[in-house]
Amino acid sequence: MKDINIRSIPANAVYKNVVIIGNGPSGLALSYMLAGNWPYWKPDKITKHPDELLRARLNYADSNKSLVVQDLEALAEGLEGRSTNPVSLLLDSLEHPCADLGMELPSMLEYKANPNTQVDHIVLGKGPPGGSWHRMDPNLRTLSLAAWMSLPGYSFGDWEIEQHQKQESQLKLTQKPLDHRINGGDGDSGLRKQAIMNNTTPCEKCLELRTKPKPQEQIEDSNNLCLVNNNESEMGALCCKCTKETAQKPTILVSQCEKALAEEQTIDDDTNLIESVNSVETSTDDSLLKATIPVTRLPPRRNLSLKRQVSKEVQTRALVSRVAKYYEDYVKKVNLEKYFLNDTLVTMIAPIPDGCPMGKFKASRWIVYGFNKATSKTFCFVCKNVVLASGASDLPNRLGLRNEDYNVSWVKHELPQLESALEAFNDRERTQLKPVLVVGAGLSAADAVTICRSSDIPVIHVFRSRSAGLDKMLPENVYPEYHEVHRMMKDPSQTYENYMPLPEHRICDLVNGKDGIHHVTVEHITTGEQKTFEVSFCAILIGSRPDLRFTIPAIKCASLKGSPTSIIDSLNEKLEKSPEHLSIFGRKISWFKNICAKCKHLNICDWSRRNGAEYGRICNHVQGKVCDCNKSQTVSPETEVKTCPVDGSGLGLGVDPSKPIDCKSNQIAVDKYTYQVLRAPKGLYAMGPLVGDNFVRFIPGGALAITTALHKEND
Repeated sequence: MKDINIRSIPANAVYKNVVIIGNGPSGLALSYMLAGNWPYWKPDKITKHPDELLRARLNYADSNKSLVVQDLEALAEGLEGRSTNPVSLLLDSLEHPCADLGMELPSMLEYKANPNTQVDHIVLGKGPPGGSWHRMDPNLRTLSLAAWMSLPGYSFGDWEIEQHQKQESQLKLTQKPLDHRINGGDGDSGLRKQAIMNNTTPCEKCLELRTKPKPQEQIEDSNNLCLVNNNESEMGALCCKCTKETAQKPTILVSQCEKALAEEQTIDDDTNLIESVNSVETSTDDSLLKATIPVTRLPPRRNLSLKRQVSKEVQTRALVSRVAKYYEDYVKKVNLEKYFLNDTLVTMIAPIPDGCPMGKFKASRWIVYGFNKATSKTFCFVCKNVVLASGASDLPNRLGLRNEDYNVSWVKHELPQLESALEAFNDRERTQLKPVLVVGAGLSAADAVTICRSSDIPVIHVFRSRSAGLDKMLPENVYPEYHEVHRMMKDPSQTYENYMPLPEHRICDLVNGKDGIHHVTVEHITTGEQKTFEVSFCAILIGSRPDLRFTIPAIKCASLKGSPTSIIDSLNEKLEKSPEHLSIFGRKISWFKNICAKCKHLNICDWSRRNGAEYGRICNHVQGKVCDCNKSQTVSPETEVKTCPVDGSGLGLGVDPSKPIDCKSNQIAVDKYTYQVLRAPKGLYAMGPLVGDNFVRFIPGGALAITTALHKEND
């Protein structure tokens, strides 16, 4: 997007102190604390903390005051862990003491409501609360343990207990009438009740037969539903006449197996069908159960990624579907619904320049534009602070090959897309498919390999490194599926069923074929040897990146022709021209413009310094101009670097401003104790994976740091 000059604030603008972009775990945790729920440590439990230095600091501090008003830099000094942010390590060491050492100690934190400290804020998200967790494969398991998926104030374990209690209560309600029908009730009253349910009136002969046992007979109605005609049946003992009349009426008998299946689908249980049937068979008569299970009511095939046998160690990792549901229920449980605006898309955020007429929004520093995806109605928020909490998995990474476009149906860039494509085939067709070529050496690629091999689909696995590291820091008993793929990747000389590893290879070309058979050419990185394979699908799973196309650098306040409404219209027009909404030719132009933006930045930063006029003519640059984002320059929290260009990849905001934002190697440069973005105007914060907190357990630490910074600023 180009820079947009703002003349005045739109008439429909709404003021908020803080606007949070992203309704995933980052936005949920920050919203909870901004709503006035502050963390306190428990003095009685701190005395048992394994970290002696942290225990001494907390004993010296005032336990009656929240962590929000404490000196976080002093408390977090010297802490080490899987995060590079000290405040995240501090809060995690209190919530999960020594969790990395395998210790399961109770939380030493508690959250107390402080209504006087509430901050007026709004959370904007593309979908339901939970963010990208709703777009992941629901049947996969989390990389972190289930206990580490909790958010402040309402843990995942408490949610699981409540869900289990709801499940038991619903099961009792459904089992009671069924057990009553099976047992036949108390004497004649049970028979009369069943007769009333089936709109039949028992005759005298039926009542006499009630006390006489008869051999079991099966009656099959027009819907092929089997009913048992004996003293243990739903109907009780009936005479021939009543039996024929009843058989003519289609009666559906819901068996306990079907109820267990329905309950399983409702709560996304991880147990398979066989386990569900076995659990029911242990609680009821075998003969009765077999007689009440209709053959035509067998459950449909579950998703391909659902493992049939799950060990107790693996069950310590939560299902993605359960975590997504937990995050969605979290907003309701902790009363945050009024702060959330879901199903929205932010099109632009921009700092308001000095001298721009503000009217009643004198304290504002930022303006946020967007629209509601359901109603297409635009909105505008004027705020003092903006928090980037949009996560790291919005856009899948691409190789930039020919035919790697969005409209090529056989090339997939996300695991759910591949699984949906494979589930479109039945079992027989799936075994006859050509191999699936998987690119990547990460966990998503390993999941794709496991899914395909479990469905008897051959896999060709292409990855660059010969020494795969999937099993690094992952115990084999907890992550068996990743260790199995890792063993096959490390030993390509062995022959494996439905698996062909190609280490030190890369894709050269993708060619569309006919009848669902396509061609992929791969090349050895060292020798240059090329091979061509016939494939049915190509899954390029090489990670993802954040979507920061709504970010804009410095904006000058100048006159703008047109009304404030025209500003929003121009933004929506630019959004419609984003790569996801363009034609093939339009996407090529968008890609070329993106390359030009990076070329412009690199030219200003590097080439113009060394070569002067020769490279100064590239991209129409002014000779001698030097960008302010020098790598050797020390950036302090007070420094505002407003001239460094920012494109859709966040170029200019990272630790290395010459590279796009990458949540693993080039996070957004922030102050470690306030999470304020260093290379942006004042009032812009970032948290979550954008600053390196890639695990949910570390995200509340960023929320604490931002809450502390805003509280000190307001004071």
